[in-house]
Amino acid sequence: PAERYKTRIPHKVFLSKQARDILEKQKAVTGHLEYVFPSAFRDNVPLGDATLNHLFKRLDFGVPEFSPHGTRGTAASILGENGERGDVIEKLLGHVKLGTARHYQHQELIEERKKALQWWADFVDASPSLLKRPEANAQANDGRKMVEAATRPAAVKM
Repeated sequence: PAERYKTRIPHKVFLSKQARDILEKQKAVTGHLEYVFPSAFRDNVPLGDATLNHLFKRLDFGVPEFSPHGTRGTAASILGENGERGDVIEKLLGHVKLGTARHYQHQELIEERKKALQWWADFVDASPSLLKRPEANAQANDGRKMVEAATRPAAVKM
């Protein structure tokens, strides 16, 4: 909704099949609560904005300056390198044009955004990751324990 968004303009976010699957699985855990991803300490409060940043600072997985927000730039760069149009990427990121263009260009690019997000989810699924490497199992298990104990991704209302 506009009131929760920094530009005060409503922003539609579409979900890939993988994201919908994760939310369905999470619903089995927290579906009786107000938030899909509540605070680790109080069920009636959403997960704090900085929780994931703190988690990734504690996890040492080889990217010292990693932040969850940085994945936006990574996704934008990779989508662009793989042929996605700039206006679609900007719309995915929730960026708005400056000046008079902001008042005259209202296209949502819904189908293009859905296609780009599904492509990104498939790309991430196909990419090697820390959790898929057998030699990283001990570190990954420690990370999963920290995640389960200290965090869940950003709050989403049910």
